[in-house]
Formats: sequence, structure tokens, C-alpha cells
Amino acid sequence: MFDAARTGRSWWWMGAGGVLLVGAAVLWARPELGDRALQQLDLASSGVPVGATLWPATRVATPYAESPLQLAMVLEGAWVPVEVDAAVGVADGLATSLSRWMLQQTGTSSPQAAEAALWEAGRIDELLVHLATLLRDANVHARTSHRLSQPEPEGQPIYVHPDDLAWLAAHVAWRLDLHAELVRSPIHHYLVFRSPNGERSRAFEATCFRRVDALGVVVPHDQPSVGRRLVLPEDHYPRGVGGIRNPTPLPPEAYATLDDRTLFVALVERLTARHGPVDTEALCKASADAGVRYAPCEVEAL
Repeated sequence: MFDAARTGRSWWWMGAGGVLLVGAAVLWARPELGDRALQQLDLASSGVPVGATLWPATRVATPYAESPLQLAMVLEGAWVPVEVDAAVGVADGLATSLSRWMLQQTGTSSPQAAEAALWEAGRIDELLVHLATLLRDANVHARTSHRLSQPEPEGQPIYVHPDDLAWLAAHVAWRLDLHAELVRSPIHHYLVFRSPNGERSRAFEATCFRRVDALGVVVPHDQPSVGRRLVLPEDHYPRGVGGIRNPTPLPPEAYATLDDRTLFVALVERLTARHGPVDTEALCKASADAGVRYAPCEVEAL
């Protein structure tokens, strides 16, 4: 009897060992499977449902076929050398961290479901404040003399041009398929986040992301002072309230939301303001080499 019991245990251990060997062989041949398993374990340990997705496989809410940030970096290559992958890597890291927070806060399995839950709970401002906090925690600083497309050495602060901040946030929204649009003001771009049903909205002024840190508290969102508000009503800038000095008359397309085609014109406009006039052929080549959807040379406004 004891021999039989020992034999049974031997077979059990042999079977378990075989499973482990097969599993190890599979992970050696397909390491990405191991990465996914570890990610799921990590998410589950932080309260995220099993099977959750940090990045959606498809996008239906974002109005942009490509990342506004990546497009901006590609186009900037017509003026100066750029490191597109490094810039996008910074933004992807922010997107991953924000998605994790969204899933943890809502107990949902995708950023799209989490977005809807946060709007329903009246917590969308918390999402935008957390995005600002992530920018701060990533050691991002805005300097007009710097640009995201020429990153600092690893471990150093990330100095970016103020224009890059809106594009960073737009990339995060694009990556997570959130309902968010870039808006073209007379002097810069900002974002408007919308509820999935389109009934509610909040504007996000990315250049104010460090006000949360500077004051040590979340700044009251309806405080009447430009430069001191991170989240604000959608009509705040168009109405010219809180000390905003809109030019008279307003430039054409001021405060228009940007779609795929008008995005190119708006990005080139901001990059030209930063770097000066550009060679049209170089601009078209930079766009064509990257395989972007609309070549800038096809846009009449250019």
C-alpha cells in the first residue's frame, strides 16, 4: 500500500514537472505570453479585474486616426532632428499609468468603460488632475527653449516646449480611446474631454499641470484666473473671461476643434511659430516617410 502511495506521488510530481517544463518551453519561445501573464497578475494584485486591458485594441471614440503627438514629432523633423520613438515612449508610459489608475478606481476592465464610469460618478476632474500628477511625477517641466523631440539623457528631468504638453495629453487620450479633442486657440492648443453621450464636457489646460503641485492642493476649478486653472468649463477661453485677452477680431478657426485634416494645418502653424518658416518639400517628405494618413502638401491651407 505504501509503495503504491509513493508511486502515485511520484507520478504526480512527474506530471507537475512536465507541465512546468512545457510551460517554460512555451514562455521561452513566446516571451510576450509571460509578459502578459505577469501584467495580469500585477493588475489583479492592485484590484483590477482579471482580463483587463490597459490599451484598447481598437479605437472608436477618438477623432484621430494617428496620435497627434507622433504626428507633431514627425512633422517637426522637417525643421530639426527628432527622436520620435523616445517622445512617444514618454507619452505611452503616461497612458499606461493613467489607464491603471482608471481601472483601479472604477473596477472596470477597459479604459473606455472606466471613462464612462468616471463621468457617471461625476469624477472626471479627478481623472484630469491625476493626469497632471503623472506629468509631475514623470519629472516633466515646460521650457520654451526645449522640445520633447530632443529628450534629455535618461534619469534627467524631461524638459518640453509648452506646445508639447497638449500633444502629450492628446496622445494619452488617443492611446486609451477617450472622448477628447484638441482645440485651437489664438495662441496654443488645449483639450476638451467629453462624456460618452456628449452631454457634458470639461476643458483641460495642460500648461497648468504644475499648479496642483505648487499649491499642494487641487486648485478650485472655477477660480477666475488664467494660468491657475487646470480644468475649466469648455466655453471659458472662447468667452474671454478670467483675464483672457482674445484678439479682436479673432483669427479664422479660433476655438475650433481639430479633426484629422485640420490637425495637420494647426500643428504646422504651431511648429512654424516655434522654429520659423519651413521648406514645403521637406515637410511633405517627413510626412510621406512616416506614412501619415494625410500628406501636408495635400492640404490647401498650407
